[in-house]
Amino acid sequence: MSPRGRPPAEADLVEALRADPAAWIEGLSLVSVDEADRPVGHALRVNPNRG
Repeated sequence: MSPRGRPPAEADLVEALRADPAAWIEGLSLVSVDEADRPVGHALRVNPNRG
């Protein structure tokens, strides 16, 4: 969460991409975690030629 209690803008972008079946490529969204299982990174690949 951001300091204002809202998800970061990146979360809005990811949600919009997930909602677009022409853009989202299932299985190509990865989250890396540290030894305590806390998220430390996120990468995703979407279809640049959608629509």
